Amino acid sequence: MALTNDGSTFTLRTGKWIFDVFLNFRGADTRHRFLRLLYDALVEKQISTFKDDKVLERGKPIPSELLKAIEGSRFSVVIFSESYATSSWCLDELTKIVECRQKMKAHTIFPVFFDVEPTEVRKQEGSFGEAFVKHEEVFKENLEKVKKWRDALNEVANISGWVIPKGQESEYIEPIVEKIFKTLSSIKLNEGLVGIESRVWKVYSDLQIGLTDVRVIGIYGTGGIGKTTIARVVYDSFSNQFEGSSFLQNVRETYKRHGIVYLQKKLLSDILMERNIRFEKAVEGVRLIKRRLCNKKVLLVLDDVTGLYQLDELIGERSWYGPGSRIIIATRDKRILVARRVNVDAMYSPEEMSNEEALRLFSLTCFGSEHTPEDESSPLQGAMESKFKDGKECQQATHLEVFGTRNGKGGGCPRVGLVTMFVTSSWLASDVVVVGGWWVWVFRIIVASGCDFRCVAMVLGWLIVVFGCSLLLLGGGCGGC
Repeated sequence: MALTNDGSTFTLRTGKWIFDVFLNFRGADTRHRFLRLLYDALVEKQISTFKDDKVLERGKPIPSELLKAIEGSRFSVVIFSESYATSSWCLDELTKIVECRQKMKAHTIFPVFFDVEPTEVRKQEGSFGEAFVKHEEVFKENLEKVKKWRDALNEVANISGWVIPKGQESEYIEPIVEKIFKTLSSIKLNEGLVGIESRVWKVYSDLQIGLTDVRVIGIYGTGGIGKTTIARVVYDSFSNQFEGSSFLQNVRETYKRHGIVYLQKKLLSDILMERNIRFEKAVEGVRLIKRRLCNKKVLLVLDDVTGLYQLDELIGERSWYGPGSRIIIATRDKRILVARRVNVDAMYSPEEMSNEEALRLFSLTCFGSEHTPEDESSPLQGAMESKFKDGKECQQATHLEVFGTRNGKGGGCPRVGLVTMFVTSSWLASDVVVVGGWWVWVFRIIVASGCDFRCVAMVLGWLIVVFGCSLLLLGGGCGGC
């Protein structure tokens, strides 16, 4: 899923990508050990990766298949090395990668600085400077091309990446692959969401990405209304436009279990892409955040914030972060957002799902289509229409997302008694009205599904009550369903 915005339109789309990752590298420096290790690790994680092993002739244009591979990749991993800038093909590929990033906001770049410093790349110093002296001589009739190369190097070198000293490449393979894997996984999880576009558009509009001020946006509402989902889609769609980013999920629980120092370290590690960041006290973390991030354009999401004390030592003041930074705070408590020392620029409370959206999501998760079966006499359709006509729609996004029954493998929806029931090997969801203390009725419905008695007890322990609908999750041990 990706958000695109050309200034006049805004759409949420699921791209048909050819590859997950395109590798841009200078073979003479990296082809042997580092590139082999990285490529093998990506493939092992089942990440579809394009690696061009052809040795192209100097002066020839980039083959069209390479350009298509770049355009058809979700991510590009750009590996800067000592002789990288000597290759006009590497630079042409890089220019194309940057063009894709600018035109397709879904294209994300992960830079790797292999035995070179980011400043050498950004400012074209050292071996990069020497290479460009030669380029300006060779391409003196086409200096615009050289300028595009310089601009591309500057843009990508400003993105947080991994700086790898020579001889230590094996230590960095795992964090690079893990970062790509997690980012890819979160994007795939976001695909298929229903009713998200209008909600994300509201937050996107409030962010005003492109302005140089530091903006703080708040998302508030009851639990399960979709705050985290909206924040995650915004993060996945636009984090590639920042020099660094961090999504701190479930701040409330993480703070309770691990403390504020843990959250500070994760924030810094995510944005700087550095491991083993060490400090013991929150005041040290504050100093480090201010010193290391004050000149960086970052995107920071704080999910499920429950107290101002959490914000004081994570975002503090806007001066902690560089120009153009954006901070999103998701909370159930609106009072946190209106507190004077937070002073958000805009607030948004997600709307409840409409009847139509709830039915679309129900159909998508159960049947793999956003349309219900055409048979109007279907007990399923009748049950859903009966529920929706009196306004008791399934309103909470979190629980509707959980409702995916993977029913495609079952070849039908078993029904029990007068209640619509869906049963698979690991999921059970019943279309029942659960109000107040009607637990005995729920118990009888679950027993009627044929579940083992121990499973029934476990289900009752995990029962989620959502307005007019209950969603029941069975653990992996419930093979008898």
